[in-house]
Amino acid sequence: MPNGSHTQRSVPLLAGLALLGLAALPADAQSARPANCYAYQLDEKSGKIIFNDPRVTILMPEKKERDRVRSQGTPAQVFLMHNCDAPDTLADLKVYSEASENGDPELIPSASRVIVLAEKGDWVQVKGHTGWKGSGWIKREDKLVIVRY
Repeated sequence: MPNGSHTQRSVPLLAGLALLGLAALPADAQSARPANCYAYQLDEKSGKIIFNDPRVTILMPEKKERDRVRSQGTPAQVFLMHNCDAPDTLADLKVYSEASENGDPELIPSASRVIVLAEKGDWVQVKGHTGWKGSGWIKREDKLVIVRY
């Protein structure tokens, strides 16, 4: 056997094993999200929340309004994301009466303005600020983004 032929045969074998290893990984690990997935920026000057997709901007309440409710908790907006770059403003979030998935949830629109009252593990207690006036618990999930301002 000439010197180096062992190496030539093992390269395809190693490549095949690497492909098998990738196939065994969960789908999330294979299609890892970019580091800036779900990123946003608060632009105080314009009063907007700007997501990765620059075409999508959401207006924040005025600073004096945010400061007025701060004694009750942290003013925020809750979003379900459509993809890494933009929120899904047509989606509904599930709000439960307790920090568990027992019972029927109330549905509120993505991008709802809320006041964050407490956090308990994977759950965030919120109270409606404008529009929706209820209160309850939202379970953190992959596509949920809570923008605190």
